[in-house]
Amino acid sequence: MKKKAEIFLFGAGAMIDWKGPFTDELTKLTREYGFPIKNSTTRITEYIYNRLIDSGYGEEEVSFESIINVIEELSVYYSEHNIKTQTPSILRTFLKNNELDVILNFSIKGGKRKHGYRLQIPAGSEYNMAKMAYQDENPNQFFLQHLLALIITVINERISEYAYHTD
Repeated sequence: MKKKAEIFLFGAGAMIDWKGPFTDELTKLTREYGFPIKNSTTRITEYIYNRLIDSGYGEEEVSFESIINVIEELSVYYSEHNIKTQTPSILRTFLKNNELDVILNFSIKGGKRKHGYRLQIPAGSEYNMAKMAYQDENPNQFFLQHLLALIITVINERISEYAYHTD
């Protein structure tokens, strides 16, 4: 007797029958969450979205995945080549960061980067979800990791609404 194999193929439309969220909905959700840029109520995620659109990307090309990709790339940009000497990443030696400072709306609790520091997000405000920096994280990179964690939590929360869907 031959055993029957079951194969499940998933693609971009796999969740339609399960009433899962569409990319447009997750993009809108992503744009509404995140920390504010400096001196504004505009969310970093909305700022990134608008910068991509202003740079020539079409609205159909910019999704929640694009926004997350930018944040991940910025995290690499702000990483350090050598933690002990705090030399910048190789990528950072070729690019200027003065335009990016607008998104780095945080401060270090206690004012000094030391083992186990915590971030205040936005700058000067307690952030209840702040983790402690125990891996010698660069503060800019650590801030972007917090932002990614927030966005992924929001997306997971929305997806969990259909995760146990049954007919």
